[in-house]
Amino acid sequence: MLQLLRLPALLLCGAAASALACREPAPPLLPPAELDTVDVAPAADAGLSTEHDAQDTRPAEAIAGILPGGFPQDFPLPQPASLVDFGPSEGGRHYILVQTPEAPATVRAALTRRLARAGWAAEADGVGYLNGERRMRVTFEDARPGTRVRVEYTPQ
Repeated sequence: MLQLLRLPALLLCGAAASALACREPAPPLLPPAELDTVDVAPAADAGLSTEHDAQDTRPAEAIAGILPGGFPQDFPLPQPASLVDFGPSEGGRHYILVQTPEAPATVRAALTRRLARAGWAAEADGVGYLNGERRMRVTFEDARPGTRVRVEYTPQ
């Protein structure tokens, strides 16, 4: 019985060997093509350096973005900050929204000092600031990381 099982296996192996022997040989592999190389001179700017160039030491822009027309030029804003949004608000007022990387308490303290130096007096509510007849409202929102500052104003 064992010989009967071996016979089909031998026949199968023989058929596979003859099929492999009868197939066409694979085409020979071509050697890699020779690439032409050309010697070139160094680039014209290869020897240049910025090591001795004058460096700009001015502070970076305080506000990234363009403030809308009518925003009071003498009203200080947190620095550094990015303009996030602006538009109309209630009662004919407008607002701007800036984002700064500092914590709310740090931003509030620094802005309060800058406003006082610029002639803006804080109102008792802690939100309003007066300078003559002009009144601004400033609110702070924790926007971890950083702070969003909303300033409401009447356009000039």
